[in-house]
Formats: sequence, C-alpha cells, structure tokens
Amino acid sequence: MKKKLIALLMAIVLMGGVAGALPAQAAQISEEEATEKILYLKELFGIGDEYCNFEQNIWDDSDGQRWSFSWYDANYDKSIYINVDDKNHVSSFSCYDDTTYLLADVPKDYPEHYEAIAMEGIKKYLPELADHIKLDRTTLEYYSNNYVFRYVRFENGYPMPDNYVSVSVNHVTEKIQSFYTGWNYNVKIAKPGKIIDKKTAASKLDKNLEMELQYVYRQVDKKEEAFLAYAPSTGYLSVDAETGKVYTEKTYWGEEEEYTNDTTAAGMKTEAAAGERGVSLSEAEMKKVKEMASLISKEEAIAVVTSNKDLLLDSGLKQTNAYLTGYNDEYFWEITMSDPRPVDYSTDDYWRAYANATVDAKNGKLLSFRASLREYYEYADAKNVEFKYNKTQAAKKFEKFAKALEPEKFAQTKKTASDGGYVIYYDYSKDLPVYGGQNLVFTRLVNGIPFYRNSITGAVDRVTGKVYSYNVNWNDKIEFPSADNTISAKDAFDKYLESDEFVLKYELTTNTKMDKETYVSRTTTKPRLCYVTEIKAPYVDAITGKFLNYIGEEYKPVSKNRTFSDIVGHKYEKEIRFISQLLNGIEGDKFEPDSYVTNKFLAEVFQNMWYFSRTPQNLKSDNKNVKREDLANVIAEALGYKSLTKLDIFNVSFKDADKISADCKAAVAICSGLKIFDVKSTGKFKPAGKVTRGELAAVLAKALVAERNK
Repeated sequence: MKKKLIALLMAIVLMGGVAGALPAQAAQISEEEATEKILYLKELFGIGDEYCNFEQNIWDDSDGQRWSFSWYDANYDKSIYINVDDKNHVSSFSCYDDTTYLLADVPKDYPEHYEAIAMEGIKKYLPELADHIKLDRTTLEYYSNNYVFRYVRFENGYPMPDNYVSVSVNHVTEKIQSFYTGWNYNVKIAKPGKIIDKKTAASKLDKNLEMELQYVYRQVDKKEEAFLAYAPSTGYLSVDAETGKVYTEKTYWGEEEEYTNDTTAAGMKTEAAAGERGVSLSEAEMKKVKEMASLISKEEAIAVVTSNKDLLLDSGLKQTNAYLTGYNDEYFWEITMSDPRPVDYSTDDYWRAYANATVDAKNGKLLSFRASLREYYEYADAKNVEFKYNKTQAAKKFEKFAKALEPEKFAQTKKTASDGGYVIYYDYSKDLPVYGGQNLVFTRLVNGIPFYRNSITGAVDRVTGKVYSYNVNWNDKIEFPSADNTISAKDAFDKYLESDEFVLKYELTTNTKMDKETYVSRTTTKPRLCYVTEIKAPYVDAITGKFLNYIGEEYKPVSKNRTFSDIVGHKYEKEIRFISQLLNGIEGDKFEPDSYVTNKFLAEVFQNMWYFSRTPQNLKSDNKNVKREDLANVIAEALGYKSLTKLDIFNVSFKDADKISADCKAAVAICSGLKIFDVKSTGKFKPAGKVTRGELAAVLAKALVAERNK
C-alpha cells in the first residue's frame, strides 16, 4: 500500500502538483481516443505486460487537453510515468525500478558518450524537437548516478531559453531515466529582418538603465565594512533586436513567558548567595549586573509605546507582554500587545488587533513598531471607507514622526521609496488594488552616497493618519572608504553592458487578461527577439570597473560545461572531468594535472566539496606539497573515520610500511581497504610521495564512490 501511495504521489508531481491532478472540470474523452493514445505510448516506450497496473488522469488547460498515464508492475516496484498532450507531444517521462540497487561508481565513459544516448532518446521520443535544440548545460547528479543534459531551443540561429528539454541518463545502466520538456508548440517564430548590433542596443538603454553609486555592506573576518560599487537600477531590460524598442517587463496583466527586571532584588539575592557560598562576582559579571541595573524598566518601555499619540494603537489592545533581550552591550525590550477577547466566529465581530514594538533598554528610544490594521475589504462597505489623508499628507506625517524620534539619523537620510501599503479593497472595474496605507523608505547617505543597509522605514494609515509601521536599521560601527577616484556612472554603464551576459535571444512574453463578467483569465504567449540584460554580476567596482559579487569580490561566472584544455588524453582525464562536475572552486581553463597539490589547493578543494560525511578540519593553507600519507588522513576524516584513525589496530602489508608515519598508518590502512589509492606493482605505498592534481582527482573520485556505497 505504501509503494502504491508513493507511486501515486510521484505521478501527481509529474503532472505539475495536486492542483493539476484534481482539475475543477474533468475532460470528456471517448473510449477510442484513450485506447489509441495508450497503445501509441506503449509501443513508443516499449511498455510490456509486466506493467499490469495502470492509472490515468486527464485535464484541460489553456493550451488544450493534457493526459497523465502511470504504469506499475504487480508489486509496484517498477513504474513508468508519462505526460502527453492531445497532439501526442510527450512533455515528461520517468521510470523507476526498486528491485535493483545500483552501487555508485565513477562514470566509465566521458560525458559525450551519455549525451549521445540522450540525443538518441530525443530523436525517438521527441523527433519534432531534435532539430531545434542545442546542448546548453551538463550536470552530474552525484546521488543518483545521473548525467543531466539540458538543451535549449534555437530558432533562426538564436537561443530561446524559455523552451528547453532536460534528459537524465544513468551512467551505470546507460539508460534514460527521465526527461522533461518546457515547450510552447503553438508559438510561431517568423524569420527576423535586419538585426541591430549589440552596441546600438546598449545605447538604447541609457534612459532606462541607471548605474547608481552606493555603499554596499559586507562582513570580512567578523569585521563589518562597506565597499563602493555601481548597481544597475533594474535587473531586467530588453531591447527589440529589430526596432530598438526598450521593454521593461515580459509578463503583462490586462491591458498592456514574562521577564521581571527587578534589579534591586536580583542584586540582593546575588550578594546573599555570594556570602553563603564563599564565591564572588567576576569583573565581567559585575559589569553586566551594573548594566542591567541602569536599564529602563519594563513599565517605562511599554509607556514609550503607549504614550506616543502618533502610533496606531487599537482600543482593544488590553494585554501587554514584554521581555528583555541582550546582545554584546546592547539591550532591547521586545513588547507585544494583543486583544484578549475570545473570537466568536458566529458574529461579524471576529477581528482582533495586535501590535509589537522594540525599545532600546538603555536610552528608551523606539526602534521598531508594527500594528495590524482592520481588513476593510472583508466588509460590505469597504468602498465607502473615507481617506482623510492623501499620499503626500501621509508622507509628511511620517517625516515629522521620524524627525522627532531620530533627528540626527533622519538628517542623514534621503527618501528613496514611496508606495502603497495594505490593501483596503480591490477595484475590479479598474483591475487594481486600492491601498489604505503609504509605505516610505529613507535611506542613509554617506558622503552623499546611499547605503541601503541602513535606513528608517515606516508606513502611515491614510484613514486614521496614524503610524502603523516604523523601523530603524542603523550601524555606526561600519567603516566607509573614501569616494575619491571613482569612475563615472557613464563608464560604469559601458562596463556593465560589455558583459557577455547581455545577450541576443528569443524570449517569451505572456499577457493575462481577465473577463470582467466571468472572472476567468486567459494567457497568451508571444515570442520576441531581443538583447536582454541577464547579467548575473550585481555590481561594478566603482574604482576599477570590474564586475563584483555580493561581497565585493571579483565576479567570475561559472562555466556551464566545465572543460580544461590540458587534460585531453591524460591518464586521469575521466576522473578529472567527473570531479570538475562536482567542484566549482578551480579557476581558469587549465587543470594542470601533473602539478603537485599544495596544502592551500587541497583546502580550497574541500571548501567546495560538499558530498562527504565530514568536512576535514584544520587543513593547512600554505604552499607546501601534500604527501600521500597526509592525503590518506584527510580522506579518512572526510569519510567519517577520524575516530578509527586513533586506534592502533591496523596492519598494512606494503613493502615500505615501516616508512609510514605512526599517525597516518590507520588512515593508510582504511584507504587501502577501500582501494582509494593507486599502488604500484612494486607493492609500495610511497607515503612521502608528492600528490599530483590528477592523482588527487582519482583519489577523490574513488573516495566519493566509497562514501556513497558505505
């Protein structure tokens, strides 16, 4: 029964989730139509009589009819799942066999061999797509022995990444395990006219894409600091490759327990206990006791909130709790307020207000506040709610409120965002929400440059004029570099669009329109050939012009299909390619297989290798070469056998066993038993021998197999 349930759940997943499996309206089909489709798929995929159990689901979507078929053997140990549309386009296939346990192994051939199997399957099962795809990415699924090949659609020589085929080939069985397609068969691609060049396309963006100079937060070795960088104003823009029109979006809708801070009592108890027990407070303990004694009381903290007439505090907030938190030298009162009345859902009066706040326990400043708002849209008269404040008036009320609480900090800010707050109701006549609040963001400026990590934010209710949200996020300990010698925004703009990730491709746009009478939505999809800003680097260095990642290090894109120019024909080529699929830490296009492994290189490898039971600790980071016996110790630890290496119970039969260090002998024995190291025909382990990068790849490959199979 359990297997059958799991099989059914898998079928639902392949169909796109429970919602897809349980349609609101079942499709009507004829017996002849169903018979023909089942026979077609059984013949195409070679589904034999052993699959004696069968399930099917049919549903409609905007593109037509969808079918999901599931076959199982008598014991539900084997299963096949197939999704297909009304034109026999197969959108997904997968097969499972619980009767065969496959041991992990290093792939016996190169990825190209398994990719050929994938393409052969595409030509058989998806023949209409075979001439419209190119291999985009190869990945290795370590835990399933599968190579996954992702192909992207190409039309007129240009990629259309929104459409794809993904095929999984098991490198042990050399069979296709599954495939999935994301393909719009109804989209027609016309041959394009004259195409503008990349430079011209980039020039079209100067009015839509701004490069803003800003300070960006990072933490390096527990030190908080900021770096200077230019950031693009938007993550997506595209330029029509024929007309030069700039698009700012591709998805369209409609028309286009309680803590008592009794410091006196606490001090008396501590003093008595010290006298009775013959112990005394340390300097650190006395410091903390004095700090606690100087803090404002719970009642004072609560009064900070309740006495502020500008805050939105519902009359039903009768129950208040507060607790004290501390971190380093900072202390805060966290306050929660609620309406304690029980809810009676048999009446219309079931809404209960709540609010929470944070107050600095040293100086009594309000640091944050958040209150719930009555959900007007649940009431019949929602459209009759009176707005007493417009957006400008609401903004001015918040500015006055923030200045009164944080005059010095607020003077260092600039308003950077202002938008709608909570939704009172939805105006279906305009297909738009009606907002009852106004959200505001004031960002900290340093040297006139925004630092978005620090800000004063909040919101004002336009019905009552009260502040229902307020937060101060500020850090005076951060170091900011000088803004001298920065490149211009124009230079940063040019650098940004020089990226290889500003690409020419087909993209699919969607337009969803809702029938205002039936409230039924329908989505149409159209292609367009555009230069698209798909640049993954978030920043441009404001000094050097180089691309930066989120922590200010030079951005280096990860290759989709990692290759090295110096490993072809090498003894360990297969192992190197296997490891490189699982490792992102090696830079450049050369692996240097015959170079010796340094402690630094080994440490970097394990920083990027997440498939072992343990991450080896205390790895050195110098440039000394790694010896074979030391590598054995590292591998044994990675496999989770470090405790065993401390035992003096192992014997090794190598001719040079007497040369193996005492603290490495157990690890060498463990690795020898698992056949992780290559041993020469001389029968010597060569414990002091230097390890090459190629040998390291071979050792790691065998160690990963041992990890999976243990």
